[in-house]
Amino acid sequence: ELVSFENYNWTIHFKENAENENDIKTPHYYKVSIRVKDSAGNIESDEKGFFCVLPKTDFPYTIFPGYGQKIPVGTPLSGTSYDDDGIKSVKLSLCNGSGELIDAKEDLYEEDVDGANIYTWKTDKCTPTTGGEYLLKIEVIDINGRSSSYIVNEAGDYLHSEEYREKKLTIVDLTAPSVEIMAKKGKKGKEESAKSVDFDVYSDVVDNNGDFQVAVKVTDASQVRKVYLARVLNNANSDEILKLDAINPKTGNIDAWDLSANVAGIKFYNLYEYKSGDKAKAEVQEGQEFNIFNDFENEFATKRFYVYAENASGKTTVSSKLLLKEEDKPEIIVSEPLQGSTLTVPFNIGVSADDFTGSADLTIECVQNGKNTFNKLTLADFEIKKQEGNEINIPPFSSDLFASKEGFESGSCTLTFSAKDKYGNVTIEKLQFYVEKANPFIKNVIAEKNVATYKTGDIIKISLEINKEVNVSGGVPELTLDLGKGRTATAVYKSKKENYLVFEYIVAKGDDCDLLNCTALNLNNATVEDSQKMPLDETSLLTEG
Repeated sequence: ELVSFENYNWTIHFKENAENENDIKTPHYYKVSIRVKDSAGNIESDEKGFFCVLPKTDFPYTIFPGYGQKIPVGTPLSGTSYDDDGIKSVKLSLCNGSGELIDAKEDLYEEDVDGANIYTWKTDKCTPTTGGEYLLKIEVIDINGRSSSYIVNEAGDYLHSEEYREKKLTIVDLTAPSVEIMAKKGKKGKEESAKSVDFDVYSDVVDNNGDFQVAVKVTDASQVRKVYLARVLNNANSDEILKLDAINPKTGNIDAWDLSANVAGIKFYNLYEYKSGDKAKAEVQEGQEFNIFNDFENEFATKRFYVYAENASGKTTVSSKLLLKEEDKPEIIVSEPLQGSTLTVPFNIGVSADDFTGSADLTIECVQNGKNTFNKLTLADFEIKKQEGNEINIPPFSSDLFASKEGFESGSCTLTFSAKDKYGNVTIEKLQFYVEKANPFIKNVIAEKNVATYKTGDIIKISLEINKEVNVSGGVPELTLDLGKGRTATAVYKSKKENYLVFEYIVAKGDDCDLLNCTALNLNNATVEDSQKMPLDETSLLTEG
């Protein structure tokens, strides 16, 4: 440290001590830093970079610059070779990580070298054009024929260090890798089915056995280092998914995950990871097989897949694809009975269900006159059923499976068919018809206007459609109307036209409701019967309308 100066010109004299002068192996590095302060307290500083005091040696050696951990593609490689006797030639060889010469890439420096003690060289042909692990080998020969690659045996006086003859390099590309995610239908090795398809919905991706592949293609001008596939499980919470979404594509933060183990809600698959000594890969194509039924635990929600790719420079790309839930629902075909038909009991029911994977279940429910009074039938109830491809056919069966002849009433009947495929999609088909027994029955309740707003004093005409013509005598039938909230009103019979009985209801003050329902028919001592003297089945009144 120099405390003061008489003028601005100064010189530092440096001399290695005797011990360092005899050191034939180790160069010493120094740095000069100048800091000047004037009487007013102003400070100015400057520094000169590192310089090296070379040891005295009988063998040439090379000083490599401090390249750092990773060198961008295209960066010129340079260094300084030294020998106190004088250098005759310098030879550079670019090798792969295992030390094998790459495409005979060598540079020979002989011109203007002969006799120089220090020679600074710079690669020309040896500059790596793609990323990866490399080894730069240097052979310096002095004027006495001694080489930097020479090593004295164990009994000799000198053992030359590798660090003066070769340098391991990691060349990287500064751009992020490109990731493409595709799906393949079926398993690996099945060329007919394992073709790339759009990563869209189940029916496009999954074959009839439930097999498919997630195929990943990663390309990079540099070496591909890592490729991981992440599958989001149904127990993943939003925070875990956000971590995947938040991976910085420039620097990456995948190290926050333990890729060797499953994270709660995320399952990782190691598709590719570079090992030291591997041949550099600019493209990686890998995939993972899945079975939609076995690997997803009957979870039929959207499937989300992420791909994490990293190149030799540490640049990352995170891409994701969704395998959407199959939107195509099963198709239900009812062969009998016909919609709106009038049937006598027993009657036949015929149904089939078609879906690209087959139906997981088929249920049939029967509702009569607005009341669910009959059993529910499922596939397990049908001993005889036939499956052709993806279609399930149930031969026509008797309505007696629901109820005996006495169990059915005259009136409206609705069959509800519900088919569910293996992905959980459900189709519901309703078939409405009429059951006709000996007694006449009410087929329908019809308002004068389907949709209308009435005020106090207005008359609403309500007609009961009977399946056949009937006669009314001996009294005045009434309809009980439900106004909601425990309130009721009455519509009174006024006339008959063919097979319609017409009732009138006068809106009273306070009669407010959104939907007016007919809940009961009170014959009120009247007789309503057909020409065969069979009385009307008053219980067949529809309860909603």
